Amino acid sequence: MDKKNKSELYEELMQAIIDKQKEILGVQVAVEHAKKVAELWVSVDGKILQVKGEPESVLQSLINEYFKLTTQAGLETCISVIKEHLKKNEKLELPEEICVLLKDH
Repeated sequence: MDKKNKSELYEELMQAIIDKQKEILGVQVAVEHAKKVAELWVSVDGKILQVKGEPESVLQSLINEYFKLTTQAGLETCISVIKEHLKKNEKLELPEEICVLLKDH
């Protein structure tokens, strides 16, 4: 049985968000903004190399970064990726700020 720890699940979710933003914004822009998250180390092609600190707060910072860039469309994209991810990992506990966003959609 494939049991993943919480950090791995968060990292997968953050990677899915970055990948989706790469499709929308292009690799360079998506990676540039992911790199603005201090606790997130990302390669030039957008692969997460390392997450420092609490994965919940890193996820929140990543979403905030894309939200600043693309406003409502960016947020909608992040929310759809999160919802898709939750279908596969129902037990993933999200920060309150993200739960509030999900309830609104």
